[in-house]
Amino acid sequence: MCIIHIMKKYSIKIVLPILLILAIAWPTEPVLAGAVAKTWKELTTPPEDTVEAANRRIWVPVERKNRCRVTIDIFDQKGEKIRTLFDALLGEGYFNFWWDKRDDSLHLVEPGIYDYKVVDLCAKERTGTVIAAYREWERRCRMEVLENKYPRGVILELLEDSAIVSARVLKFNGGPADVPFVDSLMNRGIHRLEWNPPPSVLPGRYKMMVTVGDYSETFIVRFAR
Repeated sequence: MCIIHIMKKYSIKIVLPILLILAIAWPTEPVLAGAVAKTWKELTTPPEDTVEAANRRIWVPVERKNRCRVTIDIFDQKGEKIRTLFDALLGEGYFNFWWDKRDDSLHLVEPGIYDYKVVDLCAKERTGTVIAAYREWERRCRMEVLENKYPRGVILELLEDSAIVSARVLKFNGGPADVPFVDSLMNRGIHRLEWNPPPSVLPGRYKMMVTVGDYSETFIVRFAR
């Protein structure tokens, strides 16, 4: 029975409070706030490198059934806040967040140890530390997925020197799908790394791993015939 039929059958004074309770209690993905709003998936997906995951992990337990507002702030060595990583309502559960080593301006921070503070309005504050550590090429290049309905590649910007670049395309189960290029020398500047799948590859979503020097990033790519 749809909501309109329910409201016709019962008094609106009865129906509206019930709908309000359902809207509050219904489990939904948090609406993120803060200076830099990342998606829920970006915040809660660990880096593939286990050391990186351990360095950047922030554990947040919410042990009350009522949803509570939770904020996660990152502070530099001087005690100044550089990032609001999360600011939203969370329901009961145990959550892992991963800091992307960026400040509120999306700039990579300097290497070092940073403090974080978790403020849960339903419980006590929690504090801890996260570590920003980099591979040689991590801060010397920028990568982002192509903006397209069916992105099949990555925009790579080399900020300083030329570098050896490789790209591999993997299935979601980790199996190989294609190797667009290996150990290609690219000069400083912006490069469009677009994947042209061979006929043997089925349409769908894949992981594209781009390696620049000693640094790698993985992106979700997809295509349709």
